[in-house]
Amino acid sequence: FNDGGTMGGVGYNVGLGNSLYTFNKSNAQFSGYSNTAIGQSIFFLQNGDLTGSNNIGMGEELYTLNSGNLAGSNNIGIGRSSFLVANGDMIANNNIALGNLIYNLSNSSTSTFSGNENIGIGYNLYNLSTGSLTGQRNIGMGDGVFSIAAGDFSGNDNIGIGNNAMYASGGITGNNNIALGYRSMSTGGKIAGTDNIAIGF
Repeated sequence: FNDGGTMGGVGYNVGLGNSLYTFNKSNAQFSGYSNTAIGQSIFFLQNGDLTGSNNIGMGEELYTLNSGNLAGSNNIGIGRSSFLVANGDMIANNNIALGNLIYNLSNSSTSTFSGNENIGIGYNLYNLSTGSLTGQRNIGMGDGVFSIAAGDFSGNDNIGIGNNAMYASGGITGNNNIALGYRSMSTGGKIAGTDNIAIGF
């Protein structure tokens, strides 16, 4: 704690490495329990509290919140620069990130990560420049999957496998879509359709 604060709750948090569980907020609260951090710069909260539990971070620069609280639980991040929320809260549960640059919400104004049970494997997945991630049970594997330039990701039960699959500049609101292949089901607009399958380029 760099400016006061309280560490309460049950405890059982584990940290092995450098710059773990960093709180810069005045009177920050750390009541989350059974979190695990192994590596460097994990659980960095510039202006928020950590109340979530059972989160795992292994690698570098995981669970970085510049202006918000980390209340989500049971998330797993292995790799680098995943679970980053620039301005807003992370209240999402049961998400998995294996790789680099996964679940990055870089909005200069407020965005919220509240989606549950999503899986991201690879590089540069679920990256939203201006919106919130509220979708659930989505699976992305590859490079640039589910990346959104402007808009929210509120769709559920979508699967994107392959580089830039389901890349949507305007957001993803559709459900139950499957995209397999390079730039499959990608668009300069919004993906709002439901129950579609696209295979190939």
